[in-house]
Amino acid sequence: MKPESQKFTHDEVGYEQRSTHSGDCDDCKHFIPGNPPACEGVQKPISPEGWCIRFERLISIHPMPNEEISMKHHKFSHTTIEHHKDGSHTVHHHHESDSSKDVKHAAGDHDQMMDSMMDHTSAPNPGEAAADMGDHGVPPAVAAPAGLPMPGGMGQ
Repeated sequence: MKPESQKFTHDEVGYEQRSTHSGDCDDCKHFIPGNPPACEGVQKPISPEGWCIRFERLISIHPMPNEEISMKHHKFSHTTIEHHKDGSHTVHHHHESDSSKDVKHAAGDHDQMMDSMMDHTSAPNPGEAAADMGDHGVPPAVAAPAGLPMPGGMGQ
């Protein structure tokens, strides 16, 4: 886990002590429950009811730790998507022969839902790996506060 000094400040990520958005910290993949609760990328204090621009509603269920899902040769037979009134979605990728290997998680918006489809059922788009390493064309002064990858994968 990152030292607090290397994490974003509340001001850098627009942190809200009580969320005014459709999700909150305890629904985020970066949230670390505990006493006190923490975040992988934002300095303490963190409230379970808080929110920031790095919010990612993502809960992955993998029955075997460290099991990798092949993106080109996946073993999913079909995917179901629940659409929610707040614009979020629940995505459920059904394994072809073993339901304990299903992957189910929430996507905060349509874009995240489509990213899930691509991440779990296909190969990356040309240039996607480069963008994930920071070669996305967004100036560092804008990318860093937004939590985007920095060139060379540094700064997150």
